[in-house]
Amino acid sequence: MEQTAKLKEFAKDNAVPIIKDPSLTFITDYIKSHNVHSMLEIGSAIGYSAINFAKAADDIFVDTVEFDIERYQLAVKNIAESGLMDRITIFLGDAARFDFKKKYDLIFIDGPKAQNMKMFVKFQTNLAPGGAIITDNLSFHGMVENQSLTHNYSTIKMVRKIARYVTFLKENPEFNTTFYEMGDGISVSIKNESPDFSKYLECTDVVDFNSAEVQKACQQFESYKDDEILLARKIFEYVQNEYPHTSDIKRTELPVSASDVLKIGHGICMAKSHLFAAMLRNFGIPTGFCYQILCASKPNHFYPHGFNAVYFKSLGRWVRLDARGNKKGQKACFSIDTEHLAYQPNNFKNEVDLPMYFTAPFKGLIDCMRKCNDKPEFFKHLNDLSESMRAYYQVM
Repeated sequence: MEQTAKLKEFAKDNAVPIIKDPSLTFITDYIKSHNVHSMLEIGSAIGYSAINFAKAADDIFVDTVEFDIERYQLAVKNIAESGLMDRITIFLGDAARFDFKKKYDLIFIDGPKAQNMKMFVKFQTNLAPGGAIITDNLSFHGMVENQSLTHNYSTIKMVRKIARYVTFLKENPEFNTTFYEMGDGISVSIKNESPDFSKYLECTDVVDFNSAEVQKACQQFESYKDDEILLARKIFEYVQNEYPHTSDIKRTELPVSASDVLKIGHGICMAKSHLFAAMLRNFGIPTGFCYQILCASKPNHFYPHGFNAVYFKSLGRWVRLDARGNKKGQKACFSIDTEHLAYQPNNFKNEVDLPMYFTAPFKGLIDCMRKCNDKPEFFKHLNDLSESMRAYYQVM
């Protein structure tokens, strides 16, 4: 029995998750047909897939990362026995901690499924021009399409994260993603050379940068418009520091739109994110909306926190920025390198970071703000809003 067949049998006998035949055939065919010379694999397991990928072409070099030390040791042994150590390099550790400088023709994400989005965002900068990111197991035995197939809580949480990742791929303007139903669901994401950011530049009744108030506020930043990063930093500091969070100054008014914040002089986090977005969009900088669901001091009660994602063309990537305004224990600041948000969600408290860059503020949130007379009335709805946002996000 040849080595790969033995590895396949070993994986079956020892419950080691390895790539399934349809997906393996799809990727090896992709390697051959797209002239792939370099590949990064997230999730080596016992080296079975990396060995097969390296055998697909005589001139392909594969870098692969494995977190589990026992599987890593088996993979090293198996790769050595395959005679492919000169073309396969395996790394031990958490892929999120690696900073590869190489550019790869193909990146294959096949690690822990809950980490798909994190891996995609991190390693997309390592993609060579014309390259692709392939992700496997997007159906997860049909559970992503039909979550009633399981009642196991941990499985449900993971399946929901896969569903969020699928939505992320569909909504991401920087990539064109094609989904295939073969195997357990597979996607191929190719960098869009001319991404359409028009929805992240729209003027609306909430992001109303055509209003007289926003236009006047933007005038003071005209001299920075040729440097998008400096411009964004100046506007960030303006929104963060000049317009305090409503709760921090114990006010009760509830501004909603960007112009409302400017007229009233303060705003809750969501309103301030509307102002920040309006001012950046006025200067042609694509800006989206992000949300976290955080735990309130009252047990089993939650509230949404809003901030922004900004796309810098000079960097070729999104940066999340939180202009809420700091108070004791918070150190949110402008940074294009390391993320500094006001809050860090705690999974153990059932808090969640919704890692999507929405083109518009969440409609249910805006509708509720519009209906309420003031902040105290609005805050009574925060828990219900949090749950509706969770539900909406999980089925998008």
